[in-house]
Amino acid sequence: MLTTHYKADLAKQFYLTFEKDEEILWSARPGLKVFVLNSCLQCFYHLLRIVGVTVLCLLFFGERDAQWNVVAIIGLLTLMGVIGSVSITSEALELRKTTYLITNFSVLVLNESEFPPVKRIDIRNIQTKEIKRTIFDKRFKTSAIYLFSGETCYDEGEKEKKYDVLHGVTDAEYVVGLINWRAKSIQSC
Repeated sequence: MLTTHYKADLAKQFYLTFEKDEEILWSARPGLKVFVLNSCLQCFYHLLRIVGVTVLCLLFFGERDAQWNVVAIIGLLTLMGVIGSVSITSEALELRKTTYLITNFSVLVLNESEFPPVKRIDIRNIQTKEIKRTIFDKRFKTSAIYLFSGETCYDEGEKEKKYDVLHGVTDAEYVVGLINWRAKSIQSC
């Protein structure tokens, strides 16, 4: 359990109110190295898909005798790489200001660069908890925890689940076990 001084500092910094009997059971910051490496891997996969679709379209629908403008293709790939790098960097800078907390009532994602700076997820509302690991997560012994609390959104007319993700967590099994334990304790009261 963390000290009440830490709890008071967080309450001041994030304009956060804790219940009188609410205690901080776990606190951590996300692993940035793993997040950046996973984001680079995703960016690389997207680039491969775009290049593959483009090449297939040119082969099947383009003129057979057409000259490929290699400079334009390399320029386009470079531009896409720069855009991906800027996106990854901005997400990493935002994640750097993030802290994860688990109290006896909720999971809190605190982020200084967002408004509101606190995302509170009531432990009773969490329906599913998934631990996912990439090759980089396995290497650095971290995980991403996906929490689904019933929120959905519509993307292109399709209903999709909206997950809250805790990136780069070093002790994911313990965290999920702690959430399960608190959910059972709250339900038994």
